[in-house]
Amino acid sequence: MKDRNSGYILVYTVLAISLFVYIATSLTGSIIREIDLSDAEIAAQKAGMAADVGMECARYWQFDSGLQAFSTNAGTQIIRCDTPAGSVSFSTANGAAGGDCDSSKTYSDFVIPLSDGSCTTVSVTVSPMNPVTTTCMTAIRSVGHDNCANPTTERIRWANN
Repeated sequence: MKDRNSGYILVYTVLAISLFVYIATSLTGSIIREIDLSDAEIAAQKAGMAADVGMECARYWQFDSGLQAFSTNAGTQIIRCDTPAGSVSFSTANGAAGGDCDSSKTYSDFVIPLSDGSCTTVSVTVSPMNPVTTTCMTAIRSVGHDNCANPTTERIRWANN
């Protein structure tokens, strides 16, 4: 006579294994999504910090150094931004020496590479604000990239005086 209970252990084993496979697959998918989100956040942080480096460099040379290096009456200036990747120098030759702010607008664009592979592209625009007093308005736009060779994330910082 055959035992009627002989197949139940196999059915329970298959059900238990299926449950464990389902749980493992769900956890693996969740972990992979978390890793992707972490990578995106790291890229965003690198791009944001790169943008901050460019902003601080341009603000220093325009406002804190006393040179107003990007102004139209500054002429050609060599500015230097010290970064962890080393010292980087740029020429601000877009302005005409002796020019007034009420008669022209200057643009200066430069790139600052950083040691972690990120970089920032900085654009400084000095334009007339009040033709009578020849006061200028300076707009700084710094775009940080997480990876200069193959950028996937960028963050933008703006400043106006």
